[in-house]
Amino acid sequence: SSDVCSSDLTVRGLIDPSELGQTLMHEHVLWDLRTPEIRAKNDLGPELNMRNIFQMAYGETYSPRNMLFDDVAIAIDELQMMRDVGGQTVVELTCGGIRPDPKGLAQVSEGTSVNIVMGCGYYVEEYQDPKNHKRSVDDFAREMASQVLEGAWGTNVRAGMIGEIGCQTPWTALERRVMEGAIVAQQETGAAINVHPGRDPDQPQEGADFIAAHGGDIE
Repeated sequence: SSDVCSSDLTVRGLIDPSELGQTLMHEHVLWDLRTPEIRAKNDLGPELNMRNIFQMAYGETYSPRNMLFDDVAIAIDELQMMRDVGGQTVVELTCGGIRPDPKGLAQVSEGTSVNIVMGCGYYVEEYQDPKNHKRSVDDFAREMASQVLEGAWGTNVRAGMIGEIGCQTPWTALERRVMEGAIVAQQETGAAINVHPGRDPDQPQEGADFIAAHGGDIE
């Protein structure tokens, strides 16, 4: 059985649940929301400044630069502000497809004394490696369980949650297989699952029903 069942697993190791304190339950500390197609263009667009920030924030200007954040030093400064006002834990749900950075998260946690619980698994289909189309439920399950039990994305930094597992409307066959794999990984590790539902108002319930029907824990 997994040690995740009785403790909370952060990027710096296991802690007692009493140490979590005030917790932000869904954040992205280091991430890259550019699709593979946008990344392939290798064009970040204009530098952000006071003249274009509004247009970038509201999608009026093409701005891949505004879709990623990978500066560990700035992340440390920002999480330190949270820590200074009493925040103690962040659940960081950057998963496969949006460039998770386990080592970077460990640096941020070390630099701030903020507990970071890292997610694993995969985001929506558009962001996934095309090779995933040929992968089985069991293959996804093995990978996610290993990310919790051993280390994620080629590191020894362990995930403490499965997700956010990407879903959209309509829910694709690949995304369903990833979800099934997440359920199997949950059964093996005891880790909670976090779901990114599609925009349809019925999909959160559809996802919960799917998890329950496949033996997952939705409590």
